Amino acid sequence: MLDFIKGWSRRAALPPGSLVHVGRRRVQTPSATVTYYNGQGRRVVENAGPGDVAPAADEVCWLRVRGLHDLELIRGLGQRLNLHPMLLEDVVEATQRPKVEEFADYLFVVLRLLRFDQQTAVISEEQLSLVLGRGWVATFEESDDTPLDLVAQRIAQRRGRIAEMGADYLAYAIIDVMIDSNFGVLEAFGESLDAIEDQVLANPSEASAKALYHFKGQIIHLRRVLWPLREVVNFIARGDSGFFSQPVWPFLRDVADHALHVLDAADAIREQATGLMELHLGALGNRTNEVMKVLTIMASIFIPLTFIAGVYGMNFEYMPELRLHYGYPAVLAAMAAVAAGLIIYFRHKKWL
Repeated sequence: MLDFIKGWSRRAALPPGSLVHVGRRRVQTPSATVTYYNGQGRRVVENAGPGDVAPAADEVCWLRVRGLHDLELIRGLGQRLNLHPMLLEDVVEATQRPKVEEFADYLFVVLRLLRFDQQTAVISEEQLSLVLGRGWVATFEESDDTPLDLVAQRIAQRRGRIAEMGADYLAYAIIDVMIDSNFGVLEAFGESLDAIEDQVLANPSEASAKALYHFKGQIIHLRRVLWPLREVVNFIARGDSGFFSQPVWPFLRDVADHALHVLDAADAIREQATGLMELHLGALGNRTNEVMKVLTIMASIFIPLTFIAGVYGMNFEYMPELRLHYGYPAVLAAMAAVAAGLIIYFRHKKWL
C-alpha cells in the first residue's frame, strides 16, 4: 500500500503521458522477449530491446515484457510500436481496472490476474496489459510467473491451431487463459469458505465470526476486480472491433461465456458467504436461547427456595451446624465448590 501511495504522489504534478511506475516490483530485473512464429517455425529473441521488435507480414510477432519498473525499456518499446503515451502511462500504473480501448492502429486491453493464498486467505492481484496490432501482440506483465507461460508452451510445442493462426487468435488465447485462471482462484476460495462453514455448523465462535468478516472483505475485493470484466468481454465478443477476423469470432463468444461463468461463480460465493453470516448469527441466537433455558430452569428451582429462606430465615432452634467449630468455613468451602462447579459446567457447555 505504501508503494501505491508513493507512486501516485510522484505523478501528481506531472503532465499526462508521463511514465511513473505505480505498484509493487515483482521481478528483480525487467526483461523483454520477442517470439516470431508462423506455420513453418518459431524463433525467440531473449533480453530483447526496441531494435529486436520488427513485425512482419508473414509471421506473428509477440512481445512479452515482464516487470514494469524499467521505464526506459517500456518507453523505447512503446516508441518502436508507435504506442500512445497515455497507453504507456496506463501500462506502468498497475492499478487499472479491467477495460478495453480501441485506437486507430491497435486495441488495448487491461486484465487482472488473481492469486489466492490459502494460508492467509488473502486475494492478491496483478495487472496484465495487452496490445493487439496488425500482425503483432504486446503483453506487459508485472511478474514472471503468469498463465501466459501456457500460451508460450502451446506455441513452442505447436499444439492446437495457434501456430497456424494470426495475431488476433494469439490475443484471444491470452485473454482466454487469463479468464480461465480465475476458476482456480474461485475454487480455492470456495474450499476455504466451505471449511469455515463446517466450523460454523460444528461450533460457532468468535474466531469463525472474524474469519467470516475477513472473507466478506475478500469477496468485495474479488467482485470489484471481476465485475468490470463483463464490459471487456462484451465489447470483444460483439465483433465490433476490426482487429479480430471473422474466424476468431466464435472463440471470442466462447471466452465471453467463460467470463460469465466466472462472474456467476463469484456471485455464488458472495451469496454463500452472506448465508454463512446469517447462519452464524442464527446459531449464536439458538445457543443463547439454550443457555437462557437452562438458567431459567435453575432460577425456577432456586427462587422458591430463596423465598422460603428469606421469609423464615435460618434461625431455628435445632440447627446442628450452629454449634460446629468449622461450620462457617465449611459453608464457605461449599459455596466456593458450587461456584467452581457451575463455572466448569458452563465452560464444558461452551457458554463461557
